Amino acid sequence: MILTGVVTNICIQHSAADASFRGYDIVVPKETTEALSDEDYSHALEYVHLMYGAEIKSVSEVLKLKNVRPKGSNHFS
Repeated sequence: MILTGVVTNICIQHSAADASFRGYDIVVPKETTEALSDEDYSHALEYVHLMYGAEIKSVSEVLKLKNVRPKGSNHFS
């Protein structure tokens, strides 16, 4: 499950808990989340990684992981 959201330390953190309890593997593209402070942001990403096994990746890593290409991409593998 790929999680994105506005308030990392609330929305992402609680959604990750729900997803984990239901057995989903979790990926959080770090550029698609935000928090009210850098400290809250960093702590929340660390927490979901440690507590729920979430993989914290860049958007480009997630696109490669899911074999998805951005619009306008002419690259083929």
